[in-house]
Amino acid sequence: MDINGQQRTKTLHLQRIMDNNEEFNNFMHKVTEISAIVNGLVSEDKETSENAQQLADIYLQEKNNLDTDGKIDIKLKCDRTVINKTNYSNEGDKKTNPNEMDPEMFMKQMSIDAEKRSADKKVRMEKADTLKTQASRAFKRGEYELALSRYNKAIDQIRDSCLLYTNRALTLLKLKEYDKVLSDCDWALKLNDNSFKARIYRAKAYQGLRNRLQYLKCYEGLLQTHPHRKELIDDFLKDNGED
Repeated sequence: MDINGQQRTKTLHLQRIMDNNEEFNNFMHKVTEISAIVNGLVSEDKETSENAQQLADIYLQEKNNLDTDGKIDIKLKCDRTVINKTNYSNEGDKKTNPNEMDPEMFMKQMSIDAEKRSADKKVRMEKADTLKTQASRAFKRGEYELALSRYNKAIDQIRDSCLLYTNRALTLLKLKEYDKVLSDCDWALKLNDNSFKARIYRAKAYQGLRNRLQYLKCYEGLLQTHPHRKELIDDFLKDNGED
């Protein structure tokens, strides 16, 4: 074999090693992520646990990366040697810590619990919708404290509703709780960056705090993102009205 041929062979060999290393690193990254989700699921913090459940659902949607038995199969090629590695295939490789769950068992358990979590979320959404209706009625009657209480409970049920955060922000505006308004608007904008209500309520809160610099910044931002609503924006920021 000539020198060029040897160089090409070495290059192909190195490329195969790099590809297999990348595959293994991706696998280890997945294992690390799954372990983090498991820790989140057993957390006593409700928000941390709910976030972990959402991530678990995402992994379940990507289950096509697993074989029919839920096992991960990785092939590492090096110097013509093929090693088929299945998670914890040897008894000596199994984890001995009873408080830890291996990725394979985690995925199986998540598959079993997926339907239950879906049903639970449906129930929580129905409760949140009922509480939102009660809050809206209380708000229209001018019972802002009651409305706030109902929105608090609704958000305890569903934490990813932009509408609930903006509705509570408006209620907090009526109660002149401007710092809390800003917090709710921030959460709403994380869920929907184009939320008109979150932006205008935030401007109103800065107006109430007499923070003219931030108020003007929000006002100019509103005119840029919603120029066709200038009249509505000016009316709302001039008065203490609702939309």
